[in-house]
Amino acid sequence: MVTIYFKSRKSHSTFTGLDEATSSFGKNLNNNHPHRWQPPTDIYETEDKIIILMEIAGVKEEDLTILLHQNTLIVQGIRRFTYESPRAIHQMEIPYGEFNVELHFNIPVDDSHIEAVYDQGFLRIDLPKARPKQIHITKE
Repeated sequence: MVTIYFKSRKSHSTFTGLDEATSSFGKNLNNNHPHRWQPPTDIYETEDKIIILMEIAGVKEEDLTILLHQNTLIVQGIRRFTYESPRAIHQMEIPYGEFNVELHFNIPVDDSHIEAVYDQGFLRIDLPKARPKQIHITKE
């Protein structure tokens, strides 16, 4: 079984959602004080791969970066606020600005066969598990 963890896992309490909403209210429109948000992410495992699914609707493909370094997958991007400046905000639940997700896992992956597909607001990354490699012995 694969162990996967986020780099900065937040502790959750009864008021976590309220605290996050009140602390970020209004920041989503102000590019002078950028903040990072965390897209909803599902991670599951099959016999031969790890599958990561992120909901990042509204993020342009050219604003996405996916990096794999050893056993860490990093997904970075930005959801830009593309609407005219509002006169008043009545409700704002969609996060804008930069996001950064770091996933660490405890098994090697085959980095030559990783696939990423972005379709209808979902980014799917398939990380095939590395197979053991047999080393052939040669005679001198």
